[in-house]
Amino acid sequence: MGAVRVLLVEDDADINQIVATHLARHGMECTQAFSGSEARLLASGDVFPFDIVVSDLMLPGLNGEELVSLIRERDARVPIIVISAARRPPTASTCSSSGRTTTSPSRSTLTSSWCASRCSCGIAGLPARVAT
Repeated sequence: MGAVRVLLVEDDADINQIVATHLARHGMECTQAFSGSEARLLASGDVFPFDIVVSDLMLPGLNGEELVSLIRERDARVPIIVISAARRPPTASTCSSSGRTTTSPSRSTLTSSWCASRCSCGIAGLPARVAT
């Protein structure tokens, strides 16, 4: 199996680039989206093309909660990490009634080891642990 395919959805271009660069250094293949609407287009097609999704909650166009719902409808097994700079971080129940969704308390804690320690779907490079 190849590199872990990450859909990274973050509207702040600097943060998007920093996170993508960091994850790529750890062998992950990042596809960057800068809005929920762009992410929806990237995720369209017959087969969901990503192993994991990392998304901001407050996005232009389709917001983070709507994006999580859309992804859950397509493939409930894909791990999703929701990040937010909001003072009140989202809870997993806010974003998903089913499936694997976890939240990061802030963008500054998002690292490849943080991602890997919380998500698993049987793909190479991720430990067998899922936070719900």
